[in-house]
Amino acid sequence: MAHHGINDYYLAKTKAATTLGVVDKGALPNNREIEAALQTAARLFGGDEHRQRLARMRDCAIAVMQTLPQFSPRAVGAVVSGALGATTAVELHFFSEPPEMVAMALLESAPDMIVAESRVRYTAERTEIYPAYRFDVDGTEVDVTVFPIDAQRQAPLSPVTGKPMKRLTAKALSELEEELD
Repeated sequence: MAHHGINDYYLAKTKAATTLGVVDKGALPNNREIEAALQTAARLFGGDEHRQRLARMRDCAIAVMQTLPQFSPRAVGAVVSGALGATTAVELHFFSEPPEMVAMALLESAPDMIVAESRVRYTAERTEIYPAYRFDVDGTEVDVTVFPIDAQRQAPLSPVTGKPMKRLTAKALSELEEELD
């Protein structure tokens, strides 16, 4: 995941198992162990390059969130945890009804955005699909998932921990960024 641009934990585990000839899938690490290893590798081997990349990604996230505060944006994922892979994007959650309002606002600054869908899990039995928009900001990929306004109260489950995602406001992300300095 750190070097080959794979962002999906299941796909990374399957590829590693095939490469290593592991047939017992129970012998593979869980997502939390993988994220911890990514964070450790970044600290040990990433050095200044990792810190600078994380700072750029956090600055990008803060800039996008401050540009569109009307959608109550929250940063999630690797930009919060610091567990960056080779192709990690800035992940943001926006809240709007209708979701097309976000698309109209983004078109002004990201006319080449890609419209997609994002699948999020709330419980073992409940998965929802929401509109998503992907675009580039000065070389940094940004993924925005648009939730209904009332979804602010319940964060989806993290694919890493299985617990509710940690969602940070621009101010909280800025404070986290200050800890890097």
